[in-house]
Amino acid sequence: MPLDEKRTRRLARLQKVLALKPAVFVLRHGVLGWGLPVAVLMSLHLAWTGEAVAIPMLVLLLAVGGAMFGVMLWFSFTRVVWKLEREERRDNDALMDLAASPQST
Repeated sequence: MPLDEKRTRRLARLQKVLALKPAVFVLRHGVLGWGLPVAVLMSLHLAWTGEAVAIPMLVLLLAVGGAMFGVMLWFSFTRVVWKLEREERRDNDALMDLAASPQST
């Protein structure tokens, strides 16, 4: 697969993900995708080891941590999309310049 095609597919996939509103993205990928599973696993681990921890506090802390993770992930994805879009524009401009330049014989 050529590099340009791979980059175009990656850009399309990331743009699709970033088409969500930031709050929905953070909720889905940060809180529900990271915070909740980690809270469940941590609760099971603490229950298995017999350590006493306030489970609601643990869930709340990991939900806040998941939201922070989701925000960082959103900004990371946004930066990657900006970079890929800039590369696409640069390549398209180079092709247009090449097509517009007179052919040398």
